[in-house]
Amino acid sequence: MTSFNERFRALIGSLGLLAALVGIGCGDDTRPSIGTVSTGPCVGSPIVTAKRVVRLSEYQLFNSYTSLFGMSAAATITGGEDPPSIFDREFPPISGDIGVSEGLLAKSDRLAQSAMNYVAANAATVTPCGAMPSDKACVQQYLLSFAEKAFRHPLTVDEQSAITGQFWTDMGDAGASLAEALGYGLYGILSSPSFIYRTEFGADVTTDGPLTPYELASAIAFFLTDRPPDAELLAAAASNKLATPDQVRAQATRLLATPEARANLESALIKYFSLTNAPTVILNPDVTPGLTVTAGLEASIFHEGELFMKNVLWSGRLTDLLTSRHTWTSAAIATEVYGVAPPSETDPDGFGLVDLPPDRSGLLTLSTFLLSGARSTGSSPVKRGLAVNGSVVCNVNPSFPQVVDPETGQLEPDPEVAAVIASYADASELEKAQLRAAVPKCAACHTQFDAFGMVLEPYDAVGRFRTADLQGRPIDASWTTTTLPASVGGAMVTSAAETAQALAKSGALDRCMAMNFINYALTEVSRGGANNTDLASAPQTGSCAVQGVVDRFAATDRSFASLMREIAASDTLALRSRGQ
Repeated sequence: MTSFNERFRALIGSLGLLAALVGIGCGDDTRPSIGTVSTGPCVGSPIVTAKRVVRLSEYQLFNSYTSLFGMSAAATITGGEDPPSIFDREFPPISGDIGVSEGLLAKSDRLAQSAMNYVAANAATVTPCGAMPSDKACVQQYLLSFAEKAFRHPLTVDEQSAITGQFWTDMGDAGASLAEALGYGLYGILSSPSFIYRTEFGADVTTDGPLTPYELASAIAFFLTDRPPDAELLAAAASNKLATPDQVRAQATRLLATPEARANLESALIKYFSLTNAPTVILNPDVTPGLTVTAGLEASIFHEGELFMKNVLWSGRLTDLLTSRHTWTSAAIATEVYGVAPPSETDPDGFGLVDLPPDRSGLLTLSTFLLSGARSTGSSPVKRGLAVNGSVVCNVNPSFPQVVDPETGQLEPDPEVAAVIASYADASELEKAQLRAAVPKCAACHTQFDAFGMVLEPYDAVGRFRTADLQGRPIDASWTTTTLPASVGGAMVTSAAETAQALAKSGALDRCMAMNFINYALTEVSRGGANNTDLASAPQTGSCAVQGVVDRFAATDRSFASLMREIAASDTLALRSRGQ
């Protein structure tokens, strides 16, 4: 005979899949229809994503438990699992299929069971139905209310029936008490695809058009806070007050002032610029003469990057990331790395504001960024140059040249390129760059990013300014004077500070951040993203999705918050095509 648990698990699909397949409409939406392909300066339509189902990330799943149960109860419910780190998230959060691995499915099931057990043990405080529920209507109403919060939209008739219809019949057939019905009902809701996934179907999955207000509320909330929509955002969806860009901007402004949004986006930027690499770099002892680099020092350097984001992102312009002459650091880093006086006022961890010398300018000369782009053997102009090229300019970083070995059929390093590398021997970084520039196969790629790395050569592996390399060869103007790529204006620069100013003036950072944070908002870029794939005709940031956001951003105060707000209010986030 089939056990109750087995039969109930079979019901979970009917309880949840209905919600994943039924659009939740609410009022009229004044958003425009899907745009046509542009013949202007940008490429493609601003609508880059087809209608789809999106799985919550593991971090979003844990955040959803906090939203449903509160911080204290959620900590108890999830306490048996290793919580995901905010820095473990990918950028964008998901970049693949929407499937659930066996491990994640098992974890989701354990969390749902833990919640079921918690509610059973704390029914008197969690529900209005008492420690030993005896009122069927109370239990049903609690489950309906809980499901509406968990599913992030009002329940359809079918969803209500799934909770109060066959489910109760099976409960009765199994001889379950109301307390057991409460627990298993909660378990079913938290195991439902409607909780673990969110839809982007609009009112009609077969046609182009806008997301429903509740779908848009979820898209905005998970983008800005990495959490489910809060009560005020759901109320705006219910009253059809997400129908215009200005209405969305108002909600985005409110959310961007919350600690949750700020922590989410600060950590996203740290991941975006690969600053999480800083505490993992293992340096050979001889690459930082006069300074012992310990794990503690690297951790402090990373924390400086966290404080830089926290303090620079939310005041001034987006380009302050490149031009700020301030950092928030410890006495040791201030004196030993930057050569300035320690902070006069510090927080409990010993970090405080310091002014940086004229040879410093923003993120590119921050110790965190420079260390994250170092190798065990010291500074790396190539690695640092690739970092600037990819994250500040958004040029596509080329892959290392390879050829197919005719005997083995395996990919091998291109012999001509390998010969250049073999000739490095005791060459200085300047000489290596000159060798690469003289070989067309190397120059074709390295002209895109070598300039960005060479202007950072005056900074050693941890970011100390120096006038000679490890072999004592002077690092002078012949090393650092360079012409930037045409993609950022082609200016002649002589230092990292001049480079940062030129990059800020070029608008490259605005476009690059717009593209990547549109993709961050869309999560699964493999199923639609703002990148221009027609690289032969326009830069990667040349899509109409990016251009639309950049144009509107230019009319704002040009702050990071304004960029996030314009992405939230964009047609790219609000509209979906019907796809194939």
